[in-house]
Amino acid sequence: MSEFFTSLSKDFSVLLDHSDDYNVIIRVGDEKNEKTFQAHSVILRARSPYFKRALSNDWARKEDGSTVFTKPNVSPAVFEIILKYIYSGTIDLNNQDPSHILELLIASDELLLQELFNHVQDYLLHNKSEWMKKNVVRVHRTINPREGSYSGELVGGYNPIEWTTGDSRITTQNSFLFSFPKQGNIADAKLSRVSRPGYAIRVKDKSHGPCFGDKDLWMKQNFNAYDSCSSDKDDYQERVTTLSKFWVLEYEVFQVVKK
Repeated sequence: MSEFFTSLSKDFSVLLDHSDDYNVIIRVGDEKNEKTFQAHSVILRARSPYFKRALSNDWARKEDGSTVFTKPNVSPAVFEIILKYIYSGTIDLNNQDPSHILELLIASDELLLQELFNHVQDYLLHNKSEWMKKNVVRVHRTINPREGSYSGELVGGYNPIEWTTGDSRITTQNSFLFSFPKQGNIADAKLSRVSRPGYAIRVKDKSHGPCFGDKDLWMKQNFNAYDSCSSDKDDYQERVTTLSKFWVLEYEVFQVVKK
């Protein structure tokens, strides 16, 4: 069987740039940086499960015979890359700003473009790892060291006492662990309460981050290095992540203050 994907890609690129029968209007960006794109619903539906649902009769809004779709949380520059990928199946990240590549990763995940997500993820891990370690402060993702890929989970815990350094344990019945899944479905969130209060919080030296239980959720040394974080059921009711070893791009510690 002969294949002519190159010419097909070029023809679809022309369709994106010079067609006169668009039937979808897509407005992206915020008030300070907004842009309108035009596209074809049949192509969007075929290429993205997200658009297949978003452009359904239940979600869609009509305007002058066209379906109108808004995406304020995606920048015009990033969506232009996505739209070109959807039509042509091509993408060039070599001359892109790393911050745009990171935004592209997040947007492709949200739009359920798995092939694009995997490609961008691999590119960041293999070509921009140092930049990620120094600059990523917005994305909370755990990474599976065996696969080198995002699990998409947000994992954390609550310590009602205090964080300090040393080598001891803090007793409390009110701490817990939690996780939110990749797609952010609250129904799939996990909550694990402490089962052995005497081992609830593990106090370690400054080379460690927050540690819950003797094994349940630990961060040590360089938390965005492979195998620097771990999770195993020990002193809490259940595990909140299926990953035994992982690393994270960034973590934050918040203090709850009563007023």
